[in-house]
Amino acid sequence: MVLHGRRVAGTLEDPALADVGIYERRVLEAALTWLRKNVPVDEVQCAGLRAEKELAEIEEQIVSDAERIGLYKPNSGARKDVYGTSGLDKIRKAKEKEFDDREAKKVKLNQADEIRHNTGTLETVGGTSRVELRRTGENPKLKYYLERAKVLPDKPPEMSKFQRLWPSALFALGVVLASYLFTQVYTPPRPAWRMWPDIPPSAATIIGILIANTIVLAAWRSPPAFRILNKYFMSVPGYPRPLSLLGNVFSHQALSHYVVNMSVLWFVGTRLHEEVGRANFLAIYMSSGVLGSFVSLASWVLRNNFVSSTLGASGALCGIIAAYLLLNSTEKIRLFGVFPPENWPSISALTFLVFLISMDVLGLRRFNKNKIITVDHWAHLGGYATGIASGEMLRMRARQRKSIEAERKNLRIIDGIRAGR
Repeated sequence: MVLHGRRVAGTLEDPALADVGIYERRVLEAALTWLRKNVPVDEVQCAGLRAEKELAEIEEQIVSDAERIGLYKPNSGARKDVYGTSGLDKIRKAKEKEFDDREAKKVKLNQADEIRHNTGTLETVGGTSRVELRRTGENPKLKYYLERAKVLPDKPPEMSKFQRLWPSALFALGVVLASYLFTQVYTPPRPAWRMWPDIPPSAATIIGILIANTIVLAAWRSPPAFRILNKYFMSVPGYPRPLSLLGNVFSHQALSHYVVNMSVLWFVGTRLHEEVGRANFLAIYMSSGVLGSFVSLASWVLRNNFVSSTLGASGALCGIIAAYLLLNSTEKIRLFGVFPPENWPSISALTFLVFLISMDVLGLRRFNKNKIITVDHWAHLGGYATGIASGEMLRMRARQRKSIEAERKNLRIIDGIRAGR
């Protein structure tokens, strides 16, 4: 609202209002580009009117000072404007009236048609870093919940990089250790103990994750939930909360983002689950999601970018993709198991994994060019690294089990030979 008001007032180029940081300036430029595209305003005309108004105020002050010290005294009944009214003045007043009428008509329009008001997004850390227009006659309850959703301070607190990162790093390490312990103590339930015994365990696990993500998606459309969502289901480098590393893994605001991620989770997750079991799958999913979130958080903090925020299950999904492709590294890639046909050329799973990682590495160039970022490549790379480490650990365990089984088989053979003697 502040930035749009400056456009209308003609003060965009005012030097007194230009003292902002480099990151807030980038956000302002992006917001200004969006406003110029969606809310057209004749900024040149507004600036001209502003200049004329300032000149008139200066002239009025000069005349007032001259009268006060006795250098000028207007004739009785004469106009105080010593220059009189010219034809240009009449044209200017007519233009001003036309402009005021046009702006008044715009205010009466539904402001939601001019600027999309996303009530579910996180409150930004700067007073000028987001345009926000309210509907006339806004519901008092909605206004109350929107006020409560402001969980961030107006300015990021003064903290060192280490102070911002160490609580989240400790939490991420705790999640990884808990995930590993879970794989050591988990025992699959008996069929009679399962709620839906006819559903495969892999499908039951994935459906549970889908339900959790669906609940959070719906909560982003419920104003009473905004406060807790802004705290624990979105990662913000300006004011990091450790629990948000885990919460944002189950958090999606856009339906398209949700559909894409959950589709990948179903098609890849069920296959990996069938291979490694529920305990290992959940350990990979949770560890990849949290470590991917931490890598993303660290990337923003180390570059002193505190106006960005991230959410989504992409880091966790990259982890299960990497683990699945690594465990099947020699297999050929086939979409839905049917394309390309067996006799057609194809790439191996390992080659496809390298290709996916390369795409995210190339995507990091956008970070260096200070462009608007819509894909969190650092979270993806953190997820890939976790998935690769997990897959390699599982392969090492499989080799150890084969070695132990081979030794036991040899011992049984030797014992049989001895018993025969």
